[in-house]
Amino acid sequence: MRAANPCCIETCIYANPLFGLVGILEEIRHYSADIVNLQEVEKVQYNDFFLPELQKDGYEGIFEAKGRIKNMYDDLKHHVDGCAILWKKSKWVLAGL
Repeated sequence: MRAANPCCIETCIYANPLFGLVGILEEIRHYSADIVNLQEVEKVQYNDFFLPELQKDGYEGIFEAKGRIKNMYDDLKHHVDGCAILWKKSKWVLAGL
């Protein structure tokens, strides 16, 4: 079966949403930056994928959802997107919010 986008390989993000997340994670690990900023990340992606995976590499982080989360039904709030900031615990400490 062909992907919906003819320029897209079968295992692309349209066919497998985890494919894109794994690619981003590989880039983060490759560069091993002290601070990582992610935009347009769903809350569930941050909580269930990025944070646990990057904690294995010594990162800690915070997530801030977009303002529309206040107007969403509870069962949809985990899909709201926002920004994530992650940092290496060995080099940085969160001073306060």
